[in-house]
Amino acid sequence: MTKEQLIETAKALPKEDRIDLAMELWDAIELAFGDLPLTDEQRVDLDQRIAEDEVNPQPAEDWIALRKKLLDGEI
Repeated sequence: MTKEQLIETAKALPKEDRIDLAMELWDAIELAFGDLPLTDEQRVDLDQRIAEDEVNPQPAEDWIALRKKLLDGEI
């Protein structure tokens, strides 16, 4: 099966199944490649984001509540 065929098949799945598939694919990529090296630009960007968050932290939202909002189309 080609990548295009896989994509078309995935598009035909219900929304929740597409989200689950995307998450499983991402997990597979993350497990396969482990920690990928960052470019200097990415490291600077991440350092700035961390510094901004430390100055003005936003309350965290648990994954179950956030996922429900995503699936319900609230976000």
